[in-house]
Amino acid sequence: MEENRNDIEGRIRPRDPKVIGLTTTHMRIAPSDVVRRLLQLAFRDARTVIDVTYAGGNFWGEPLPPEIVLTTSNIDPAADTDAHLNFTDTGLPDGAYDVVIDPPHNPDAGVNSFIRARYGTAQGTDGLKQLIEDGARLGVIVKVQDQAHGGEFIEETEWVRHALGLPLYF
Repeated sequence: MEENRNDIEGRIRPRDPKVIGLTTTHMRIAPSDVVRRLLQLAFRDARTVIDVTYAGGNFWGEPLPPEIVLTTSNIDPAADTDAHLNFTDTGLPDGAYDVVIDPPHNPDAGVNSFIRARYGTAQGTDGLKQLIEDGARLGVIVKVQDQAHGGEFIEETEWVRHALGLPLYF
């Protein structure tokens, strides 16, 4: 029993001192605090993280959570990021990072919209479903929203569950 405890303690990062107070299922907090809390609650053994759609860096606040090494990527070659990968086909080997963050989830953003320019978009419900399923990976933090789109209710969370083939962690 003692060996197992030591093995687990060696894999788990220290508690994040910035995660203070209650974490509930719905709260008004900054995106960077949401990511901190998700890493604290669900991915305590993670040390390497890649944000595959890093745009304005809103998911990250200094200091980073303890022992987290962040790699930033944006498909735009002019973006000031560590890499310029297509999040649906990064070319990275399985297990290259412990956690992947944030495939896009915004359908039909207008040609001149800042959402499209900053985060990308998908055309139509089928295009959005494919985009989310292509971006979902095991050990991923996916920001999606169940929403009305094109006159129908779409459950983006179900698309992630389908892509992973596993129950979602909330």
